Amino acid sequence: MPIGAFRLNSISAAATTFSPITYTITTASTGSYTAPAGATNVKVEAIGSGGNGYGSNISGGSTRAGGGGGSYAGSNLISVIGGTTVVYYSVAAGGSVSQSWVNVGTNSAPTSNTTGVKASSGSNAAGGTVGTGSLTTTIGVTTYIGGNGGLGTSSNGGGGGAGPGGAGGTGSSTGGTGGIGNFGTGGGTGGQSSSTATANPGFNAGGGGGASSSFGTNGAGATGAIRITFS
Repeated sequence: MPIGAFRLNSISAAATTFSPITYTITTASTGSYTAPAGATNVKVEAIGSGGNGYGSNISGGSTRAGGGGGSYAGSNLISVIGGTTVVYYSVAAGGSVSQSWVNVGTNSAPTSNTTGVKASSGSNAAGGTVGTGSLTTTIGVTTYIGGNGGLGTSSNGGGGGAGPGGAGGTGSSTGGTGGIGNFGTGGGTGGQSSSTATANPGFNAGGGGGASSSFGTNGAGATGAIRITFS
């Protein structure tokens, strides 16, 4: 190399990549996740629990009714600091008529969709009154209402389906249809009814329970769910 000349050494920093990490909880519980190192955003989603079915042995089955389906709530991307930010959650138990929620940085249900989501649960059925889906306490950028249960006539009422992807299906004797899913398997399907045996519970997250006569057991509402995706 000639005197006075120099060589330019090029040093390239290795690009750091982060593969999305998703946590899905479908059991009634509370807890938290700390944002993993390298994460800068999180998307959070919740489905409320399903309501319980109700039945009696009155002729014609008109007092028998299915439980309501849980609602769905989803967020936009929320900023986090990897290794520091804590995301808290609570999953509603079936028939509890509480809410499933996720909140970024605060261990309580969110009050704004800028920090998290809260999904209303379907209501329990009563004599002659179907359980219903509701958005009354739901918080999210994207929300879908759960379906209503079905009222018994000659047969018993099935439970309403839960969102997301659209409103849950209204219940019938064979159970309501869940919403078209963008949350794993989607919203729950309502439980089927029964006149002489145990009615089916709600299926998947948020499905309402079916109704039975007093000769059997009413279907329980399905547990809610939450999903947390770090990116």
